[in-house]
Amino acid sequence: KESMVVVATNGKVLKKRRLSLSQSLADDDLEAIDNDSEEEIIKPRSAPFSFLSNVKYNFMRIIKYEFILNDALNQSIIRANDQYLTAAALHNLDEAVKFDMGAYKSSKDDAKITVILRISKTQLYVTAQDEDQPVLLKEMPEIPKTITGSETNLLFFWETHGT
Repeated sequence: KESMVVVATNGKVLKKRRLSLSQSLADDDLEAIDNDSEEEIIKPRSAPFSFLSNVKYNFMRIIKYEFILNDALNQSIIRANDQYLTAAALHNLDEAVKFDMGAYKSSKDDAKITVILRISKTQLYVTAQDEDQPVLLKEMPEIPKTITGSETNLLFFWETHGT
């Protein structure tokens, strides 16, 4: 499946829709999606905090080094300033932030792959925030060996969608 996103000129996400890779998409389809007031808006999925706070995550290993992240609009992640990340369309991928991804195993047998994201060659880690909030970076002296409770905002579930 692939994601299709309708975005306002100010960058605010208006609608999201999951599409099959075999489904063709024409301009008429995009107009129909944009004008459909009945369409369900897809909300991000996240685990309830009570679930996250009761689980212990143990570091396994770094599974990816120096890779580039793209958003649903194929924009690359860049550093807006020292603490924030943002997405922008880039012509030169050398400007994109490169990340390392570390894998964690939960104390429960969870089928999802739990990961942490660090900006390569730094001690800055990506932390999850509420929807429509900027992504913050947290400086830590080393990769956490165990994550529990209030530090679960460092963790992300890794899922593959499309390519």
